[in-house]
Amino acid sequence: MAYFAAGSKEDDILSEKMNAMFSKKTKKSDDTDQDLEEEEYEEDVDEREDQIIRRRSKEERNKENKKIFNKGRRTRKIIGLFLLGGLIIGSVVLYKAQTTLSKITTGKTGIFGSFLKGKDDLMGMEQGQINILLIGVRGENIPGGSLLADSIILAMFRPEEDKVALVSLPRDMYVPIAGKNYSTKINEANPIGEEAGEGQGLELMKKTVSNITGVDVHYAISANFNALRDTIDVMGGIDIHLDEPFYEGTQFVDGNECGGEFSLPAGDITLSGEKALCYSRARYASSDFDRARRQQQVLMAIKNKALSAGTLTDFSKLNNLINVMGNNVKTDMEAWEMKNLFSVFKGMEDPKMYKRVFSTGKDGLLYSSTSENGAYILLPEGNNFDKIKRACSDIWIEEAETKKAEENSKKNSQEING
Repeated sequence: MAYFAAGSKEDDILSEKMNAMFSKKTKKSDDTDQDLEEEEYEEDVDEREDQIIRRRSKEERNKENKKIFNKGRRTRKIIGLFLLGGLIIGSVVLYKAQTTLSKITTGKTGIFGSFLKGKDDLMGMEQGQINILLIGVRGENIPGGSLLADSIILAMFRPEEDKVALVSLPRDMYVPIAGKNYSTKINEANPIGEEAGEGQGLELMKKTVSNITGVDVHYAISANFNALRDTIDVMGGIDIHLDEPFYEGTQFVDGNECGGEFSLPAGDITLSGEKALCYSRARYASSDFDRARRQQQVLMAIKNKALSAGTLTDFSKLNNLINVMGNNVKTDMEAWEMKNLFSVFKGMEDPKMYKRVFSTGKDGLLYSSTSENGAYILLPEGNNFDKIKRACSDIWIEEAETKKAEENSKKNSQEING
């Protein structure tokens, strides 16, 4: 490297070059620092923007969550109100049911006993068959024998087999009254028992029917004319089918009941409570035995309507049905038994039906006679109730055999005609 004397021309030129280089380097360094500062500033701006965006997003999420929470709170509030309303309505129904059932039953345990006792605690469940005596009476203070049993039907249920049997006992059957030393018409057992105290009529009817049928009767229900008529009206009527027109032109003329002359057309028809009652009572133009068959038909129509969708889930209908029961029905079942029995019956969606009406016709097992005072009575063939008992115990078998015999007879007839 060459050296020049200080202050020489060469030295001045070298200094200028070095100053220029330093100045350029400094400027470059300053530019770099400025670029770095700009980059840092831009990074700070980006970070602040990200923070703002994150803060806004968080605020928006909070607002959205708040909306969802408030909406959920309103929904929960609405649901809560519905539940509260349902609880109040349910409590009213339960209280009213408890009060009503207490009126119609001779039992002491309330409906709340159903929470302690299950279906298996019902009488007859262990044997697989529940037997209930259904009694139709005119009603108190109604002329013509207010407590006489106009309709007597022994209903037998086999829940596990989904089967129901209805056996109608004519009111004029002359039978020994349980615990008494005399015989009389079976329909008189109810008022005879009631003379000993309220509810005793049901008990005497149960024992008397058990003795002549050989069936252990577990429960009994008594309902008057108003119960039948009002129950059907509350449900909106019942549907039945008639193969031919029905006409009763004599029985109701006196007193102008049922419009005097009562008639129904053939086909599928809907009966009001009043028409169903007239149809169930009519017998002059036919017979007491045909009336029993019509009563069975009406009873099944009531069952079908009661268990149909909407009938027992409608608060107003349920409330009115409870009122009807309280004023017109009596039973020896306790409240919890009624509740559990309803659950059992509701589970029998489409039971196979078996029906029997004891009569003076072919295989009816009864014949007509007169009592010592000249009254019309019905007596069992052989003057004992052995055949009646056998028919009741074998009804499930007999019905099947009868249908089979009818089918074979029809088939043979077709073959002959063919």
